Amino acid sequence: MRRALLLVILVSCSKGDNKAAPGSDPRPGAEPASAAPARAEKAVKGTLALGGALTASVSWKPDLALFCACISDKEWVVDATMSDGSDTFVALSVSPAKGISLTSGKLSTPEPARSEAGVGISGGCRPDKRNVDGVIAVDLDAKLTGKAGDLTIKGHLDVVCRDGL
Repeated sequence: MRRALLLVILVSCSKGDNKAAPGSDPRPGAEPASAAPARAEKAVKGTLALGGALTASVSWKPDLALFCACISDKEWVVDATMSDGSDTFVALSVSPAKGISLTSGKLSTPEPARSEAGVGISGGCRPDKRNVDGVIAVDLDAKLTGKAGDLTIKGHLDVVCRDGL
């Protein structure tokens, strides 16, 4: 009974039309708010050299997938699809807490090759005060193991990941 009453009150209150229009300010002389959000910026600069079970030199291109988050200097994640510009694509996930994970159609199994948490990863991120996301600089020099065999990964990445506001 209580839940039903609470639901009725919640629905009734949410139907009110007395809200100000977005971008409007009821104060006299107030400037209208800008309707345009901050420009989104997403990029990964740098190249990674892969060796062992998969030999390639891969980098990120703007038409490939990218997700990243910078919570603090020691807590961040980068998930990116990278390519050699030809027919090799890799899905890379890097996090100090979880390590490195890499998959590719060029490997003999879909199982990811992985490193231990924090091993072979150095760097961090710098929150940029404009967004929750920030700028991440990371050096990778690690051995990944998996069912497809051992891989090595080396290189430096500079990641800018701003979703805009």
